[in-house]
Amino acid sequence: MSSDSLVGIVEHFADMVPDRTVFSIWRDGAWQEWSYARFFDEIRILSSHLIDLEVKPGDRVGLLAESGPWWATGYFAALRAGATPVPLDPRAPRHELDTTLGHCRPSAILFTKRVRELAEALPSRSVPIDEPRESGPAALHPSREDREGLGVIAYTSGTTGRPKGVMIEQSSLLYEARSLTEIHNLDRDVFVSVLPLTHLLVLTCGLIAPLYSGGEVVYAGSLLPAELADSMRDRRVTTMVGVPALYSTVRKAIEAALPNRVSHAVARFVPLRSLRRLLFPRLHRMAGGQVRRLICGGSNLDTETIEFYERLGVPLYQGYGMTEAGPVVAVNGPRQNRIGSVGPPLPGTELRIAEQDEVLIRGPQVMRGYLGEPELTREVLDREGWLHSGDQGRVEDGFLFITGRIKDLIVLPDGQKVHPGDVEAVLGACEEVEEICVVGVPLERGEEICAVIVLREDSELSRVEPSVRELARQLRGFRRPKHVLLHDGPLPRTRTMKVRRHELKEWAAGKLVSARLKQEVG
Repeated sequence: MSSDSLVGIVEHFADMVPDRTVFSIWRDGAWQEWSYARFFDEIRILSSHLIDLEVKPGDRVGLLAESGPWWATGYFAALRAGATPVPLDPRAPRHELDTTLGHCRPSAILFTKRVRELAEALPSRSVPIDEPRESGPAALHPSREDREGLGVIAYTSGTTGRPKGVMIEQSSLLYEARSLTEIHNLDRDVFVSVLPLTHLLVLTCGLIAPLYSGGEVVYAGSLLPAELADSMRDRRVTTMVGVPALYSTVRKAIEAALPNRVSHAVARFVPLRSLRRLLFPRLHRMAGGQVRRLICGGSNLDTETIEFYERLGVPLYQGYGMTEAGPVVAVNGPRQNRIGSVGPPLPGTELRIAEQDEVLIRGPQVMRGYLGEPELTREVLDREGWLHSGDQGRVEDGFLFITGRIKDLIVLPDGQKVHPGDVEAVLGACEEVEEICVVGVPLERGEEICAVIVLREDSELSRVEPSVRELARQLRGFRRPKHVLLHDGPLPRTRTMKVRRHELKEWAAGKLVSARLKQEVG
């Protein structure tokens, strides 16, 4: 296989197994299937069209489309034309799209029919992906793919400040796909994809890795657990890549459907996953009975959720990464798995714990830098090639444990430091609490600990207060929240499902100031 080229991977399987299904997508009440041969033909046709439009090697090409086969076609066609794909989120605010386009200056934007109106309103030349084109031999150009060049420019979600364009090389994406294939023994696996391909985690682990191993990607089109289960059953899915919020949603649906909760309690004492699966035959049949692994990234996942799936006989492997690292840095797998950790680093990746317990990363997946931002690049990527993650952690027996983020650390007036995650883990055990986020509210000197919670729909405040108070006693005195605020509605999150802590911090500070003013006036 031409394993040193992203387009070469697709070409290899198009030659070797042209009729094998690479994509299946639910459209108009039926499954539409794409073969590897069709996929590669579409790539060649679209890339040749881009070359005819004078897209030059080294240019940037925006990709504005819903996730699916056409998104993948646009991505690989841009590479084959010698350009660098820049994923754009159709759901992003217009001002954010304009800022991104003004920064990366693409020579063209590839779009699909569903977002035509948006694409044609943007200040760049727009090119439809999903429309018929001439496909005769004379219309096709040879590949101009730059195997030593960039594989993607991924813009961060920009929760604080404007987004930055992270330059990830082709070799980095190939390294990640190869590592995931080896760690999880991927071989023609069937992945279900429900998250946007604009997330680097989904691009790397949910598209490139399945292609690398000759597998299939299923675009379910729905996050509703029942419909997702139908898709998994129909396509005999073996693998899902997701974020904590997704697995929490699916968990709730499973809990509601459990025919026998006693079996789930007993399953913890059954040593083999194969035997645990026998305790829940109906649940496994609903999802097709072929699921071998769930992979989680994006943010911290509570161990209770991991253990929940383990009892069902389905391993949920937690990993860790960041956009600037391609994004996967470490991941648990069948041969090395420690619940509570984010796994050992990928083979060839180095970790170092520096001052303030910051995790430093060095390896083939680390970004080239931020597009057009040399000073910002130097702030996080030092001369020795170490990427300063901003995350705090420790390494035990080769496994990485993430304990928090430096910028989220709460510094109390007496200088004591508190990790929000430590408090969230304890108070989050309250059955009445749906979501929790702990932030530091500024004082004149230092901060106060404030827990912001969202209650379950059927919860009662009278039960919450004593429960939270009792759980707080498990924390050392200085770690106990000074304030507990109820948040009306879900916590604000980024498109990658991370809580917007900075926004909540401002909201909590405003609430407390209002309360103090009322007291003073009263």
